[in-house]
Amino acid sequence: MAFDTFADMFDRFVFVKLKDQWANDDGVAEFVAESRRVLPSLPGVVRVRAGRPADAHAGKGWDACLVLGFESLEAIETYRVHPKHQAFLDDFLGPRVEAKRVWNFESEELSDPAGQP
Repeated sequence: MAFDTFADMFDRFVFVKLKDQWANDDGVAEFVAESRRVLPSLPGVVRVRAGRPADAHAGKGWDACLVLGFESLEAIETYRVHPKHQAFLDDFLGPRVEAKRVWNFESEELSDPAGQP
């Protein structure tokens, strides 16, 4: 579904459940560090945020998440098939991940950084 005046950004949400040997503070920290090292330099990426579950309910399903910002769906596709992204998936994430879910959302800024609408 597209919104005529809605999207000024596209966010790619990536939720990750790590295998048992990496599902700990050190494993999550390594995931965040490697994501920070690799992903911001890939074509089309304008923002990268990483997070951990903030409550027990989220922690039951996921160990970490990424939110990547893009200016277009085409930019997401360029990122998705880029060789460095594929290497990140195959060489780093693949051996560590038990489950991964990815969704793309159109988004817009609802307030300025000072919190004014």
